Amino acid sequence: MPSAQHNLEYYQSLNYHVIVKKSGSKFLLYISELGLITESAGIEEGYRNLELQKTELFRKLIEIDASDEICLPRWHRGTSKLFCELKIFIVKFVTALLILSIGSGIIVLVAMKKISGMQQKGQILSAAGDMINNVLNKAERLSPESKNGLRMRMRIIAANLKPITDEIHILFPKK
Repeated sequence: MPSAQHNLEYYQSLNYHVIVKKSGSKFLLYISELGLITESAGIEEGYRNLELQKTELFRKLIEIDASDEICLPRWHRGTSKLFCELKIFIVKFVTALLILSIGSGIIVLVAMKKISGMQQKGQILSAAGDMINNVLNKAERLSPESKNGLRMRMRIIAANLKPITDEIHILFPKK
C-alpha cells in the first residue's frame, strides 16, 4: 500500500504500462491500473493527454486524502519487473519440460523392456522394425472416425505446445 506521505511527484514518477491501439486514423492509449484512456491523432499527443489525466487524478486523490487508493503499477507491487514478465514463461517452460521428460521416460522404458532380452544387433533392428510395423498396421486398421479423433487430439496437443515453442523461439532470434 502506498503511504499517505507520498506526494504528487512520487506518483508521477511511477512508470505505468500503457496500451496503445490504432483505431482508424486515431490512437487509443490506455492505463488499466488507473482506468485512464485517451484518443488522439498522434501517439505523442496521446501520451501528453494521458499524463495530464494522470496528474489530475493523482492531484484530486491527494487533495481529498485518498492517496492510499492510488493503484501502483503491477511491477511495482513487491516483485521486480523482470520477474513479472518471466513468471508465465517459466511456468510454461517447466510444464513443457515435465511433459517431455515423462513422455521420453515412458518411451525409453518401453524400448528398454523390448530390447533387454535381445543380444544381437540384428535382433534389435528387427524388433524396432516390428514395433514400427505394428504401429503402422494398427493405424491402418483404425476406422475413419478413430483416425479423425486421433488427428484432433494431436492438433490439440500441438496447439497447446505452440505458445511454449513460440516463447522459446524468442530466446534464439535469427541473425
